Amino acid sequence: MEASEEDQQLRRPFRVLSLDGGGMRGIYTAAFLGRLTDQFARIRGESALDLGRGFDLITGTSTGAIVGCALAVGRPMTEIVGLYREHGPKIFPHRIAGKRSAIYRATQGSRFVREGDKVVSLLVV
Repeated sequence: MEASEEDQQLRRPFRVLSLDGGGMRGIYTAAFLGRLTDQFARIRGESALDLGRGFDLITGTSTGAIVGCALAVGRPMTEIVGLYREHGPKIFPHRIAGKRSAIYRATQGSRFVREGDKVVSLLVV
C-alpha cells in the first residue's frame, strides 16, 4: 500500500537554514552560499540552483536576515555579494572602541539604518 502525499509530507524532515549576524561579515556568508550553490549546480548539470527553495524556514540575525531574505526571494548570492561590496561600508561603518563608540552610534545610528533600508529595498524590487 502506497503512502498518501499527506503522509509523505509529514515524514519529510523540516529543513531550517539559520544565518548569523556580524555586519559586513555577511559578505562571507553570501559568498560561501554562492560558491556552494554553484558547485551543486555544476554537479547536477544545471545552470543555477535556487538555494532558498531547499528550505522550509530561513532565519537570520541582523546581516544574516539580509542574506536570508535574499535567499527567500530567489536572488543569486553573487548579487548580494555585490550589494555588500557597494553599500556595505556605508551601512556597517568601522566601529570606534570605548565610550566614543556609544556616543557615535547614538548620534549617527539612524543614518546607518536608513542606508540599510535602501539596500534591503533593492532586494525586493
